[in-house]
Amino acid sequence: MTSSNDGEIAHVSERWYETRLERDFDGLMALQVEDAILETPLVLATLQDITEGILKGKSEIRPFFEAALNTPVV
Repeated sequence: MTSSNDGEIAHVSERWYETRLERDFDGLMALQVEDAILETPLVLATLQDITEGILKGKSEIRPFFEAALNTPVV
């Protein structure tokens, strides 16, 4: 891994954190590539019609992030 890649990874990580804190749905989705894969057990707790904790592509990831950002922070 080059230092250029390290900088890009750090930027995405920082933006992820910022968009989550700001509840910036569009910003969060902009960080996802079309064929992104998201794997987390939170998928099963968040989306009722899903049978595994893996979402593939922006179209599957979008409803998960929408639900997560609309859930009150406790």
